[in-house]
Amino acid sequence: MGLTPLQATVLRILGKEDGLDQLSIASRAVVDPSTIKDVIQRLEQNEALVRVQSSRDRRMRLVYLTAHGRELLRRSNPLAKLAAQNLLEPISEQERAQLLTIVAKLVEAHDISPEPGGRKAWRRR
Repeated sequence: MGLTPLQATVLRILGKEDGLDQLSIASRAVVDPSTIKDVIQRLEQNEALVRVQSSRDRRMRLVYLTAHGRELLRRSNPLAKLAAQNLLEPISEQERAQLLTIVAKLVEAHDISPEPGGRKAWRRR
């Protein structure tokens, strides 16, 4: 399929909420805006999405999935689920619950907390 994990994440974000600006996508993906700019540019070159000037703010460009992007998203979803299943297969349901608790503590400790409209982007300290 030729998608990177971050490209698949962008497709999933737009699949849930099409027509976001790049900063909102970066926030939801928890990555730096300059990284998302490059990812979006590659997906646009692959005709998976288009950027359209906002009618409310001419400085802003909104990002939309194309039919090809929706097809890539449809085909990537089972692969993402399988990858998660394979990753977690060696541990029990109880251990999975413990893992989620531990990850939540790490997220909280590193201040990657939800913000209105998304999450803070991770940045090196």
